[in-house]
Amino acid sequence: MNGKEFKLLTSELKRYELTEIEKRFISLTGEHFNQWGVLSEQQETVLRGIYREKARWGPLSLKKGLHKNLTHPTV
Repeated sequence: MNGKEFKLLTSELKRYELTEIEKRFISLTGEHFNQWGVLSEQQETVLRGIYREKARWGPLSLKKGLHKNLTHPTV
């Protein structure tokens, strides 16, 4: 995972309600990435898994108030 992809993924995750464990994991992986410039395969897999799980639930997992800003196509 390169720096651009890491920043994009973590910024997207900020839109979602995260558990304390998820927040801590993201924080620690961010520190690790900033220090070493890479993530382990396991860190990358877990980070992508958190994102997939949150994105799967869509608006239901967004932070309160964000779902109100979503636009729905008119029929």
